[in-house]
Formats: sequence, C-alpha cells, structure tokens
Amino acid sequence: MANATDVMAVTVHGQNPQYLVEKILRNKIYGSTYWKEACFGLTAETLVDRAVALTYVGGTYGGQRKPTKFMCLLLKMLQIQPEKAIILEFIKVRARCALAGSPLPSHATPSPAERDQQIRASARSSVHAHGGATF
Repeated sequence: MANATDVMAVTVHGQNPQYLVEKILRNKIYGSTYWKEACFGLTAETLVDRAVALTYVGGTYGGQRKPTKFMCLLLKMLQIQPEKAIILEFIKVRARCALAGSPLPSHATPSPAERDQQIRASARSSVHAHGGATF
C-alpha cells in the first residue's frame, strides 16, 4: 500500500508519524497526481534527488488548495523516515528554495545572518514566485 508508513518507523507521540500532517491535507496529497506518479516507490536516496529538483516550497496553492510538491515529499519523508543526514539535506534544500526567491545581485554572497533573515522573511511572506501558495 502506497500510503502506509514503514513498519520500522518510530512513532511520534505514540502515533503514526504521518498524522503530523492534517487529515484534509494528507488526503489531498494522496489524491494528487505528483504523489501518485513521482512519490510512489521513492527511497531515501531518490527522495533527496526529487527535493533538489524543487523550485519552490509551500503548503498548498490554487483555488482548490492543491498540495505542493514540497508537501508531497515531506509526507513521503514521514512515511519512510530516512536517516538523519537525508533529513538535514532536505532541510538545506528547503532553505535553498527560500533564498532563491529573494533578489540578490549576482556578485553578492549573503552572510549567514542575511541568509537567516531572508529565510524568516520568506516564511512570513506566505506567497512564492508561482503565485499564491501559503506556508
């Protein structure tokens, strides 16, 4: 079953880790085309490859509040519970996407403090470049 959590997965607060995502959003993810086509049979290694290909992050978008690819991959990560290094790579990809949305001159490299400020600003803005996705 494609929506089942790995039997070796650690429970979170005594519950299935997928329950960290709200039921309505979970059901929308299970019904999305990206989940059915791209997330079926993903392993920990291929999960990172899909995450690197992301161009934006967010929760849902559009009039029917469709889940973003990021949310689909996040739910898959909760299902398979990869090792800590892969989770940290996923977080780096999320930060890279948040920084990509901010205009910077091509010659300027932001300091770590500027990067943190930009990530916070992106998280607060609730809109990404492709229009209308909320965090």
